Amino acid sequence: MKTRKIILLLNLMIIISIAISCKKFVEVDGPNTSLNEANIYQKDATAAAVLTGIYTNLSNNFLTAGDLMSTSFVAGLSSDELVLYNTTNNTDLNSYYTNTLNSQSSIVFWSNIYTKLYIVNAAIKGISNSTTLNPTVKQQLLGEALFMRAFCFFYLVNLYGDVPLVLTTDYKVNASMTRTSKELVWEQIVKDLKDAQKMLSSNYLDATLLKITSEKVRPTRWSATALLARTYLYLKDWTNA
Repeated sequence: MKTRKIILLLNLMIIISIAISCKKFVEVDGPNTSLNEANIYQKDATAAAVLTGIYTNLSNNFLTAGDLMSTSFVAGLSSDELVLYNTTNNTDLNSYYTNTLNSQSSIVFWSNIYTKLYIVNAAIKGISNSTTLNPTVKQQLLGEALFMRAFCFFYLVNLYGDVPLVLTTDYKVNASMTRTSKELVWEQIVKDLKDAQKMLSSNYLDATLLKITSEKVRPTRWSATALLARTYLYLKDWTNA
């Protein structure tokens, strides 16, 4: 019996010791090689990798990969560019073709493009707040991120009209956000593209964002100018278009 009490007492002491030291375990710093929101925008290479990752994902993703649910295809269906013959077996595509989108028929496209917007908004925040990036690199990356945000909203507002104008990563704000009028969404698109025009290079840049390259991967000032002209065209602003 005495031995049993001693064992119980030792177990209790161990539990108390673990509880007291638990905070120390939680507060252990991560390894120097780990990347997180706090340090990914401290260096040019890792910050640039965030935007490169977005482009890589887009090129491998149905949104821009050219399949039956890509932006160009569904946008063509919703206008007069394409004709959908088999409407019975393609209910999701038919909802784009007849412009009768609902939460079931377009949930994949909707959720995917808003996931991209979250990443882009996080990049805009991280790049803007960084004090260690090369100024030239910082300006280019911010211009790229603003261009990508305008790109996403351009297709959202054309397909859905009024949409939530998500400009932050704050989940408390985003969780309660309702649809914003399409007029305000268009205004944001124009603003982002005008800002991007001022920041982006006129030439294609390599991964360092400091050297000109022949590889057409990253957006340029002319990319922003072209999308801005298209935006004005859709708004019937013939003078600016």
